[in-house]
Amino acid sequence: MATICNHHVLSSMHGLREKAIPQQQALERAGINPTVMDNKTQRVHTDQVARLFKTVQETLDDEFMGFTQNNCKVGLFATMAELVSHCSTLGELLEKAVNFYNLVSNDIPMHLSQADGNAVLSFTMNQPQLDPEHFMAEFWLVIWHRFPSWYIGEPIRLQETHFTFKSPAHSSELQIMFPGQLQFKRSANRLIFDAQYLDKPSGALRPGAGRLCAKRTCRCNDHSRIRQHIGSTDRENNWPAPSGQAGLCAYP
Repeated sequence: MATICNHHVLSSMHGLREKAIPQQQALERAGINPTVMDNKTQRVHTDQVARLFKTVQETLDDEFMGFTQNNCKVGLFATMAELVSHCSTLGELLEKAVNFYNLVSNDIPMHLSQADGNAVLSFTMNQPQLDPEHFMAEFWLVIWHRFPSWYIGEPIRLQETHFTFKSPAHSSELQIMFPGQLQFKRSANRLIFDAQYLDKPSGALRPGAGRLCAKRTCRCNDHSRIRQHIGSTDRENNWPAPSGQAGLCAYP
């Protein structure tokens, strides 16, 4: 049974707490026993966590879940997925996706570049103090690793993952979520992988992948279901793992 650590369950509800919205109702709607808030060692099934993330997004009408100055209306990811569904390569898809988010929001500036044979997908949090436990930073990294992997039909092997914050207590979870070298206290959050992936045909191994992604994302209004179409989870104790069997698990 694939599970996620309690830390991510509790930190995902930061936006609810900031608006004094009861957390218990969100947990119950997701099928999670509210006693999880009192047991820091308890792990939660990924399907339940996916429902919790969706609940938080819908309650706040914010796909950024309250971690940014401005809301990102529910449905924006689905719109982006539909817009990039006709891109011919992963590089084209990422360029358009980055341009799209930079156009509609200043809260998480994104950048795609190449250096030394590697592709570098990076972003910063415009107001990091609104993300005190770095949930959104990790969330966004997961999304932009799993979504492109799903789109080309194979897991993108990460060479390095950079974080702007210091190594957290749950760093062992990050190592599972982002196989490869982890570096902390860097100037930006980054996914670094072989630039050859940028030439991969979008949906080459998945006929109709673009339409499927847009359809399912529109239907769910969250990103968590993408993980179901890469495959099964890698280990019982992680979010979506990127090994040949991994998916997005519970992050958007």
